[in-house]
This record gives sequence, structure tokens and C-alpha cells, in this order.
Amino acid sequence: MWSSHSNYNQRFSSYYVSAMIAFISKLEMCNTNLTGVSVLHHKLDYQSENEFRSNIITHPWMAAFLILPEHIFIGTASIITKSWTITTAYSVEKAANYPLTKKGFRGGSTFWNKGGYYHFAIKIIPHEKFDPYTLDYNIALIAVSYPFSNPNEVPIPLAGSRFGLVEDKFAEVVGWAILNDTSYLSDFLLHSKVALISTTVCRRTLNKY
Repeated sequence: MWSSHSNYNQRFSSYYVSAMIAFISKLEMCNTNLTGVSVLHHKLDYQSENEFRSNIITHPWMAAFLILPEHIFIGTASIITKSWTITTAYSVEKAANYPLTKKGFRGGSTFWNKGGYYHFAIKIIPHEKFDPYTLDYNIALIAVSYPFSNPNEVPIPLAGSRFGLVEDKFAEVVGWAILNDTSYLSDFLLHSKVALISTTVCRRTLNKY
């Protein structure tokens, strides 16, 4: 894992609270348009891909985490400031064997593999408590050398730390996803809605399988 300076840890803590909340979008209770980091392994029916397609104009805060110049897809990220993105710690670990100089983002494009603008990573801060087995604290920050200031590159609207999640509502997940049970990664930016449930209900449901 990468080490981080104390002032980065302080900034990480404040971003962590807001960014976790930023997973939630278009909640009925607050009528707020928020979209966050994608569920990278949320699988969609390949035959229905068209109905899940989105675009960068609707979600201008999305960016593809890549290995460059090979164009290896690592994961999806959200732009949170002109210099920082947020992604999963799982993606950071997935790319651990590549040097920092090869890690970067494609922003401003509906497609992960063409168009848009490149932004190379200069600092990576995974959550220090990330557990690769349980995926607890699965979050990371990545700073870029060139700011996100091009067309269709806009920081995501983050909710405040007092924003509360409500069960039985729906959240929108956005990103480039693996379709169905195949290894096919959609070129298009996709979106879907998922129900919000408590951790207790989630664990109880998973224990049935």
C-alpha cells in the first residue's frame, strides 16, 4: 500500500464521509441528483444493455481508471475536485503491480476506451483499513497531475456529512460494467438502480446462500 502524509489523512477522512454518501443519487426524500462510484461487479443482462446505457453528458463526473498507454481497464472513478478522484481500494490493489507512472484516467467520454482526455495519477491513498476479503472500507483517493477542467469533466455534487440514507429507497450506480456472466466489459457508460437496505438485512440475506 502507498503511504500518506498526515495532512492527506485529514483530508481523506472528510472526503471519506462525503464520498460514501455520494453513492446515492436521485433519492425521493431530498430530490438531490447525486451519482457516485460504480458497483464494479454489478452484472447486467447483456441482451438488455441498451436500456442501461448512459452518457457522459448526464454523468460528467465519471472517469475510467486505466493503465496507460496499454489501455487496460482497471475500474471506474468519480471526479470529486479538479485534482482528485475517488474509486475503490479494490481497483487500486488490482493495479498494484503497475508503476504509478502508468496509472491514469480517461475523463469526458461516454466510452472507457476512446475519446475524452487523459489525466495521469500522481498520488494514491487507499483507505488504511481496506480488507480485500470482506471489501470493508473499499474506497481510495487518487490525485492527478492535469486538472479535470475539460468539457464534460465536472466534480460530483457531494452530500454533506449529516445526510442520512433511508432504507427502501433506490440509489443509482454508474460505471463501465461486466455484462451478465460473460467477461464482456461494456464500452458504454452504464447506469442502474439498486435498492438501499441495512447492513443487518444484507448480511441476513447473504447468509441464506
